Amino acid sequence: MERLKIRVTQRRFGAAVVSLRGKLDNRSAEALNRTFRHLLAQGTRDVEVDCSEIEYLSSSCIGIIITACMRAHNKHGVVSLRNLSSGMSSILQMVGFTRPKKDSMQLATTPSRLDSYVLTHSDN
Repeated sequence: MERLKIRVTQRRFGAAVVSLRGKLDNRSAEALNRTFRHLLAQGTRDVEVDCSEIEYLSSSCIGIIITACMRAHNKHGVVSLRNLSSGMSSILQMVGFTRPKKDSMQLATTPSRLDSYVLTHSDN
C-alpha cells in the first residue's frame, strides 16, 4: 500500500479540493489533520475531498474527517467526500453516517450529535 499523498487545489469563493492518494492510517492521520486545519484557518469554508485513490481508511482518520466537518460547519461551510469505494461507504455507515441521496456524497453537520452527520454516496 502506498503512503498518503495529499494535493490541495484552491478554488474561488473559499473552496478547496483535497485529493488523497494511498492509505489513510494512523501514521498519516496528523498530515490529514494539519491539511484540514490549515485550509480552514486560511478562510476556506467548503472542502471537497476526492477519495477515488484511497486504499485504506482508519478510524482515527474518520475522526479527523468528523472534526473537519464540525469546523467547516462552524464557518457555515461543508466538507464533501467524493468517489468513495463501496467498502469505505459501508464503513462510514457503520459509524453513524446515512445515505439519503444517491447522486452526491456530503457530510453535513450539526456539532452536537454524531447521528446528524449525513453521507450520500455516488455509485459512479
